Amino acid sequence: MNFATIALLGFQLVAAAPAVTHFFPSSVTRGGFPVLVSAEGSTGTDSKIWVDDEKLKVQAGPKSGQFLVEAVTGCRPGWHTVRLYNKEGATNPIPVWVDDLPNFAETEPNNGAAQATSVPLHRMGSAAQLHGRLEKNGDIDGYLVKVPAGSTLVARLEANRHLGSPMDGTLQIVDKKGFVLAHNDDARGVDPEIIWKATQSAEVIVRVFAFPSEPNSTISFAGGSSYIYRLMISTSETIDHAASVVANKNSTKLIPSGWNLSDSAAAGLLPTAGQSGYLIAVPEYSEPMVIPRTEFPVVSYNRKSPPAISQFPVMLSGTINELDESHVYQIQAQKGEAIQFRVFARQWESLLDPVLTIRDEKGQIVQEQDDSGNNTRDLELTWTPPENGLYRLAISDLHGRSGLRMFYGVECTREGIEPEAQISVTNLTLKAAEKAELAMNYDKRADLDIPLKVEFIGLPKGFPALKATEGAPSAPPAQTKGQGRRRRGPSGAGMNSLKFEINLTADQVKQIGEFSGPIRFQVKDNSGKSIPVSINGEKGKRLGLDHVWLTVLATPAKTEPPKAEKK
Repeated sequence: MNFATIALLGFQLVAAAPAVTHFFPSSVTRGGFPVLVSAEGSTGTDSKIWVDDEKLKVQAGPKSGQFLVEAVTGCRPGWHTVRLYNKEGATNPIPVWVDDLPNFAETEPNNGAAQATSVPLHRMGSAAQLHGRLEKNGDIDGYLVKVPAGSTLVARLEANRHLGSPMDGTLQIVDKKGFVLAHNDDARGVDPEIIWKATQSAEVIVRVFAFPSEPNSTISFAGGSSYIYRLMISTSETIDHAASVVANKNSTKLIPSGWNLSDSAAAGLLPTAGQSGYLIAVPEYSEPMVIPRTEFPVVSYNRKSPPAISQFPVMLSGTINELDESHVYQIQAQKGEAIQFRVFARQWESLLDPVLTIRDEKGQIVQEQDDSGNNTRDLELTWTPPENGLYRLAISDLHGRSGLRMFYGVECTREGIEPEAQISVTNLTLKAAEKAELAMNYDKRADLDIPLKVEFIGLPKGFPALKATEGAPSAPPAQTKGQGRRRRGPSGAGMNSLKFEINLTADQVKQIGEFSGPIRFQVKDNSGKSIPVSINGEKGKRLGLDHVWLTVLATPAKTEPPKAEKK
């Protein structure tokens, strides 16, 4: 992994770790001019800059708290992470998005229709990224767009998911008189998205406002310095998701699903920075998309000929296109064998609320399950067939809905789910004589040849060897029965944990010295098979985060007590 460190200009009198949460604007165009961004939060004392790609250039700007960001030609599109760090500590990962679209900042004031920021899409390849901030309570941002007759306008907001903005955003499309033509609150997490087709050529306003993502006693629109967003507006080819939903890591192209797509529409595929199960789909003249990948063979749904599954593992995929539709797959199963099903929908930013139903050859329901009890609306199921035979596995939406955004993936395995080590922290700060702990978790159902072997890459010279102890396994959430045969809650196992306890002595810290830098992990099972490592959950996986930032604080110098004055 290439990275760059650049000293920041300026010095503050009081020693402090940097505490920047985000940059504004939050994205940059490849091959374009450097973008001047402002940092929200303190830049700390005598801080430096770390970047996950040497082709993403970040340097101090003309004023304190400003930076110049440039993505040179050849920079990887998608999410990048930037950190500010010094001897006192480091920021959490600061996300920066890179693509080929033009980027523009809002022009305030732009609350009313007459003040809306004009976006001449017809001069920008019909797509652009707009950057705004809801600066105070009650703030509404508006963008004026001309939409040709017959075109579909796509407006997609990125705020809470990856930028960490504390807003539950809302998008509206209104005419110049303020009449609401389309409205959306939540499409990808709590970030909204609107798809609107113009029956005739029209000038419309895309409006952005928000409520707090953590509800409070107020009922008015919310705002503040951290209420930043990135708004993609397009009347050209726009990807929603991959047609097959998943893509093998060796694939180089895929056929996307979305809006305004031509028959020849395709997107190139690039890996993300980390070991995550995601790829970046890069279309021409449109916004790249983060899409899931799989190592398994992919079977797409076919209504005319329901697929028959006899070989495992496999990934099933499809899109519910008709109201009250169920996608049926035939599965040949043996009595007593354990089959694992994991249904991915919300985790992949689908709107589907999936229900999994298994019927025997007589059409009788032998198993049916809804949510997994973790508020994601996705589900997991371990199923043991009562008899040998051909069973029918059906996937449907709980509410009978349909549409392009109602897609899914179903992972089916016999030996257990694919293994993955998970680390929930992004920063680790160590002091002499103070205990710290780094936990690495993995699902008990994973097909693993244990014990796991963990190698820490990037530890400073003199750092003691770290030995793992096994933590108490967590139990799965309780499974509850719903109405009829439907169950809510997982039937799989909980998590196992490897814990690395760290307790540096003053002498060890003195030997190590001051240290601040990324550490990475190589995990293998007892057979030598490599296990991917996910840092900081789903958000970190999408960002491609591949490290934990380690800071070792120097031992404070001992001071002699003041001598008493002689009288």
